[in-house]
Amino acid sequence: MSNRLSISDPTELVQFASGFEKSVIDVHYYNLFSSIFDGTTVQQNINYVYHNRASTLGSLTMSNGPLIFVGEWVDEMDANNASKGDYQHFGAAQLDVYGRATFGWSYWTLKNVDEHWSLEWMIKNGSSSPIKVVNLGGWLVTEGWITPDLFDQIPINKDLLDGTQINLKSVTQNRFLCAENGGGSIVVKNQQSASDWGHSRITEKTFQFRAFKWQFFELNDHKHLIAVSTSSQNSDPSKTFELIRKDNDPNRIRLRAPNGFFLQEHWNSFIVEDDFKFMSENGLNAVKIPVGWWIMFDPNPPNPFVGGSWQTLDKAFNWAKKYNLKVIIDLHAVPGSQNGWDHSGTRDGFQSWGQTDDTIEQTVDNHELMCKLVFHRYADKPELYAIELINEPLAPGVTLNKLKKYYEAGYNATRRHTDVHLCGSVIDVHYYNMFSSMFKRMTVQQNIDYVYNNRASVLNSLMVSNGPLVFVGEWVDEMGVANASKEDYQRFGEAQLDVYGRATFGWSYWTFRIPYNHWSLEWMIKNGYITL
Repeated sequence: MSNRLSISDPTELVQFASGFEKSVIDVHYYNLFSSIFDGTTVQQNINYVYHNRASTLGSLTMSNGPLIFVGEWVDEMDANNASKGDYQHFGAAQLDVYGRATFGWSYWTLKNVDEHWSLEWMIKNGSSSPIKVVNLGGWLVTEGWITPDLFDQIPINKDLLDGTQINLKSVTQNRFLCAENGGGSIVVKNQQSASDWGHSRITEKTFQFRAFKWQFFELNDHKHLIAVSTSSQNSDPSKTFELIRKDNDPNRIRLRAPNGFFLQEHWNSFIVEDDFKFMSENGLNAVKIPVGWWIMFDPNPPNPFVGGSWQTLDKAFNWAKKYNLKVIIDLHAVPGSQNGWDHSGTRDGFQSWGQTDDTIEQTVDNHELMCKLVFHRYADKPELYAIELINEPLAPGVTLNKLKKYYEAGYNATRRHTDVHLCGSVIDVHYYNMFSSMFKRMTVQQNIDYVYNNRASVLNSLMVSNGPLVFVGEWVDEMGVANASKEDYQRFGEAQLDVYGRATFGWSYWTFRIPYNHWSLEWMIKNGYITL
């Protein structure tokens, strides 16, 4: 049933239609053909959709009532000099709101000489709907918490993986070891409070230790312990110590001064073709694949990284083509680490990327080489959708000025190798209702309200006329609420899908597969927590 045109009450047929089994009311929405839209800005048109259209749809949708169908709409408006980004924002707003209609929506029309009225033209020219993505975390960039079974195979000291922060305390003096002034001098054992030491593994039993100011433990003249040098080689015996643990107390150790698990098997089994098929069949249309900077040197990356990344990416692109998925390549780890976390390629938990121009220039050079290789390999593949320049740079270690400098140089490096395949810029934001004390005492409803109020407000502030597209590049249906039920998680997930679905570039769940159920989109879909 179609509403009459030029009526003031859009609900006039609702009660009548309710008397018919499986009836549908068809409404048509155009931000045109009325003086109220004359002279409106792009943002005013978007706001009208989110407020007026959404409110009207809500009034039509009622329990035991007819289904609602937005039978005609178009990504066109009367705003002067609207850009492609403006139309993408406006289209994304309509897709979000009209996607809530209980019977669905229909664009007018497939072909039309007026470009924005032609859905065919809009899709072919990059004005398609936001993407629904899942991160393939733990595949080419391994993380201990995602794939703990990989690290369980380490027979000795598996609790001391690269980057684990440790404290060293003298048993005889009952004092902690520290580098005087944080480094640059001798190492003493006279502190009552603990000092964190970073470390990197050389072998199962040998390690190198790093002080707060990044200087390495070493023996001066093979006699005195100092922390002075900021560079180290695995082969340098003066900076390499054997860790000997007491049999009945692994926390009691002695340091005595003086490689082989390969990842190909993991790459071949952790993500397989059937996973891409599952993603495609369950509402996803893209994958985001984290890679490390060492891919630029594949198949022979520097120690301790393992070759074979390109070969695995080739398989991913072939599967993506077969199952109609897009691919985002995400530079997840850069030289020196942008945040000090295990997924950033750090060996000792320190963040040194962005501290100097040299680290930025090195990453730009690596990125340009990666772009050259990517476009040489995948330029003819429409599955290539985007390249992310860096993942989660951490403030204050990475300053805004340094980050802008890198983004500008990285963007230009990308452009030197493509002028048509990829266009525009995207801001990637990550939203977790975790990792902050403010979420610790929230109820389920408070978490949901936070998404609808705070997250929605921030997203709206990012989506400005002529601005970049916005991508919620990581989110998860997890919260810090004890004993939350399946229904609670369903409601929380639906709230996030609703709000993050408004992002003009789309969203990406973290992650596809992981032992922690709510973090695994695969598990959440299979067990009925999330439906896309």
